[in-house]
Amino acid sequence: MGAMRERDAMGPSLWPVMLALEELTEVELRALIDETADMQAAPGLRAWIETSCNWEMNRRAGRACPMRLPNAPVPSHEEVLNVGASLLMKSLFAQDSRTHEVFVLFDAIVDLLTGQVHKS
Repeated sequence: MGAMRERDAMGPSLWPVMLALEELTEVELRALIDETADMQAAPGLRAWIETSCNWEMNRRAGRACPMRLPNAPVPSHEEVLNVGASLLMKSLFAQDSRTHEVFVLFDAIVDLLTGQVHKS
């Protein structure tokens, strides 16, 4: 897997997000960028999702660079907002009958934001 090759440079907390992004099609990555751009809540999270989707498309095109964690430190009230916004985005995508891979991505984002990292 392409994302796994970069795991040593990225740190273990991003692995689930990287692997989830790798499973999405380019159409799904672009849809995530477009659809999250319209959301009013959690601007930092929206920007990070867009950056992460662009990171994956660039990685596929051979323009790899280190993936970044969401901006830190995040004030606790914004952290709660980001988790809530992630869950809301996941439920909105569920209503639109998105693929399983999109749900895996949002689960990985929530785990990252809440510190529930699954270490290999």
